[in-house]
Amino acid sequence: MMNNLLNQFNDHSVMIIGDVMLDRYLYGNVTRISPEAPVPVLDYVSTDHKLGGAANVALNILAMGGDVFLVGLTGEDDENMIFRKLLQDAAISDLGLISDHRRGTTLKTRVMARGQHMLRVDKEDRTPPSSEIENQILHIISRALEHKAPEGIILQDYNKGLLTKTIIEETIRMARKKSIPVFVDPKIERVEAYAGCTVFKPNYYEACQILGYSFTPSVSNLEKVADDLQILIDHSLTMITLSDKGLFLKRKGKEGIYVPSVPQEIADVCGAGDTVISALTMGYLAGGDDKMIAELANIAGHIACRYPGVAPVNIDQLKSEIKD
Repeated sequence: MMNNLLNQFNDHSVMIIGDVMLDRYLYGNVTRISPEAPVPVLDYVSTDHKLGGAANVALNILAMGGDVFLVGLTGEDDENMIFRKLLQDAAISDLGLISDHRRGTTLKTRVMARGQHMLRVDKEDRTPPSSEIENQILHIISRALEHKAPEGIILQDYNKGLLTKTIIEETIRMARKKSIPVFVDPKIERVEAYAGCTVFKPNYYEACQILGYSFTPSVSNLEKVADDLQILIDHSLTMITLSDKGLFLKRKGKEGIYVPSVPQEIADVCGAGDTVISALTMGYLAGGDDKMIAELANIAGHIACRYPGVAPVNIDQLKSEIKD
């Protein structure tokens, strides 16, 4: 059954709108402590760059067999040039990308030694785009929907500025008009703007912040939390990811589905959320039922955690994990 679902992944088209970023990795070796301060000294070996943020979601969708159109915002800087070259290498169009000279491209620099993550340095501008840039983004989205409407839209929010209240609300309004499902990976700052989306996917901590209370992730509590989220933010399907405890999926008016975590050694959790929203979206568009979607998203997230750094999960990796 699950492999049959995976065979339906090919060519589903997804528009991804969200905060794009460049991931920079500095690799080296640590063999000593600095005499100047009690910190390790990295003997530098090499630098690598990868697509991050919403662009990593695009990579995951592609790797799972889908087609993508990416809408994002960068600066006019060296990082923007590297980012666009990586898009080209991945066969992802940059026609939905706007470069604004008033801001910098979001850059996450990770310092790595022997596969271990030692330090992360962020360079970013979280200010919302100007009304001029906001209108340009909405024009790109509107034109893309008119030209070749995608089967699904992902709103990927890292709170880096792109997804303003207006862009969120207008995108959902346009999508609903064309009966296009909208999948949301949220941050909490503009959460009520997501009302009317199709699928809402917070993690445990985001769910606590959104609702204003903490909870033990038992099935009965998760049922209540999902119901409360659906009342607060009008949507049909809630997925709450629970880190090493698995995930919970609940459709409005139905009993929820809890999927426990897969026992394994964790190399890195970076990018796992991107992979989960990608597998969830592809499973939904391919016609999977709720149980299949939940199990598939859980497996995909755990595969992502087995590798250091941010890496997309492809369709062959998913098929190798499925035991129908």
